Amino acid sequence: MFLLVFPIVLCLHSASGFEQNPPHLVGIGIGDVTGPAADVAMMGYAKHWQETKGIHLRQFARTFIACDDVDCIVFCSADIGMMGTAVKQEVVKRMNAEFGGKYHGGNVILSGTHTHSGPSGFLSYALYNIPNRGFVQETFDAIVEGILDSIREAHRSIRPGKIYYGETLVPNANVNRSPTAYLANPEKERKRYEHDVDKVMQLLQFESDGEIRGVFAWFAVHPTSMNNTNMLISSDNKGVASLIVEKHFNGEVMPGKGPFIAAFPASNLGDTSPNLKSPVCIKTGEPCDPITSACKDRGDFCVASGPGKDMQESTWIIGDRQAEAALEIIEEIGRNKERSRVRGAIKSIGQYVDMTNYQFELEQEDGNKTNVTTCKPAMGYSFAAGTTDGYGSLEFTQGEKDQHGIWRILTALLDQPTEEQKKCHAPKPILFNTGDMTWPYPWQPEVVETTLGMIGNVAIAALPGEFTTMAGRRIRDRLRRVMRSHGKRDPKIILAGLSNTYTSYVATFEEYQVQRYEGASTIFGPYTNAAYIDQFEKLADALFDGATMRSDLFPPNLLDKQISLLNLIMPDHPPVRKDFGDCSLEPEGMYRRQDSVHVAFVSGNPRNDRRKNGTYLLVEKLEANDLWVDVATDASWETKSGSLFLQLVYTVVTDEEFEQQAWNTGEGEVTPATKQKQQARRRKSWRLRSQF
Repeated sequence: MFLLVFPIVLCLHSASGFEQNPPHLVGIGIGDVTGPAADVAMMGYAKHWQETKGIHLRQFARTFIACDDVDCIVFCSADIGMMGTAVKQEVVKRMNAEFGGKYHGGNVILSGTHTHSGPSGFLSYALYNIPNRGFVQETFDAIVEGILDSIREAHRSIRPGKIYYGETLVPNANVNRSPTAYLANPEKERKRYEHDVDKVMQLLQFESDGEIRGVFAWFAVHPTSMNNTNMLISSDNKGVASLIVEKHFNGEVMPGKGPFIAAFPASNLGDTSPNLKSPVCIKTGEPCDPITSACKDRGDFCVASGPGKDMQESTWIIGDRQAEAALEIIEEIGRNKERSRVRGAIKSIGQYVDMTNYQFELEQEDGNKTNVTTCKPAMGYSFAAGTTDGYGSLEFTQGEKDQHGIWRILTALLDQPTEEQKKCHAPKPILFNTGDMTWPYPWQPEVVETTLGMIGNVAIAALPGEFTTMAGRRIRDRLRRVMRSHGKRDPKIILAGLSNTYTSYVATFEEYQVQRYEGASTIFGPYTNAAYIDQFEKLADALFDGATMRSDLFPPNLLDKQISLLNLIMPDHPPVRKDFGDCSLEPEGMYRRQDSVHVAFVSGNPRNDRRKNGTYLLVEKLEANDLWVDVATDASWETKSGSLFLQLVYTVVTDEEFEQQAWNTGEGEVTPATKQKQQARRRKSWRLRSQF
């Protein structure tokens, strides 16, 4: 296994070298990670019937590389559900072969944005592959290859540059979906914060040759604006934010093709939601029970939505609000370059730890210390209840603390937890004792990767899961304290959620006692958050002290054990006298603004060709010089492609554009006649082309 060649052990330079300000090198890259657009269950809502049937927005991996004269950090944000151990293993293995060890496990952070609308099957632990009929090689390959493409592009573009940091408040883009669990945290601690979710966006800006080349903007919100009725691949609200900011800088260049990139990685989003309207029962419209998120009618589902009238509009609104915040930060950095610039050495450190038996001293509020430990993985009953973003089984509710019904028997049949395991996880009633379930291969991870990177006074903590708001705040507080103790003034702590491996959720000890969805999905027991706080403190101290964090532990490489029950795909053949791309439903000759264009054409199964770095659909515009110019692809917001039809929704021209165009062409005041004249001019200048 490559991990034997590639341990996460970094020999760091002395702390005195940390205070120097070496010049920075920066590189930026993007790659297409869009997986199979047909027949594959989506990752996130765990609904086997929610299978990909087309594309709403393509998925991309966006990477920055930052180096000084000693070390580098590679950070990749991919529009996927989460990062998996096998993906990280395979990416690092290939990077080692290609770059000769310059980039390695300890200085590479791979993070998933957590969209719930991408194809599944890329995680290597059994529990996460049950809803999607096992491992999906096509999804795995698309993600690995796309991430590597983005890293290669970033590596090729490395040049002397500057790094800037900025932040701002995003007031109306997230809410807490488990507010009763949050309220279980100590009142004294809660009073330190105005909101029960993190509202601050943190942004790193990269420049070279005097130009902005890219930004990475971390913000805590679930990409669950697209709900579990959606069947189209989508990067959700974070993907929309990327498209908007990239278009702002790249102009009319097609998504994924421009020189400027904008990534919106995950943060401590565990209990956050983009669905701003209060959850209600679907059948009655009445509010749900705040403790259990259940309805009076046990046959009803509790669901949150909004702020738009449907999931597409909501996706755009939440994405647009993140984009506006990022652009605001960029403008502020432009006004205060010296104050915003990040200076200082680049360092990184990592270690694998056994999270099934992590023992440490926990300091109590009275100052006394007690020895505590984490547990073997297990999922609680409320895990099966789902959330207000995506409901689970009606037989379960959030907040369950007792075993009941036939599920007690099923739990015993799968693997009866020991009394020690039950005691360790209390008050969680164990539904799946995943820590002892190893057939046909392990159900959940045990050895977990922890990584900490630093650029000057900015630390990036790679969180291996979905940390709740307060769980993340506690990590941030501890790292800030450690950095200050080592002489770092005004430290900035970025929490990069769902990074390197996926261990489900991490709730605080107090939230765990409530056993809502997040607590029930905290797999290593009630002291999981405290254990990670202890571990990241050790990493930070070692990083500053020039120590090493050795470990003989490595997660297993499970790729050769994977099982797939996905149906096989057959070669495609077009109908008689037809060829791929031929239209069976031709578009009309003319369209007005806001019209939708419907076209059907002869195609094949998208699993036979995922159109990597390409498109299934191209929209072109005829320019004055008789040249056709690309204006939209299946990666654009304006297009939606499905397995049964292709639908183009393209706004030919807005009212504001009419006025600007009239001024530019010297037509003076915009009159109804002028608008009609320009509209007619544009009606004849659009065409659709199948790219299959």
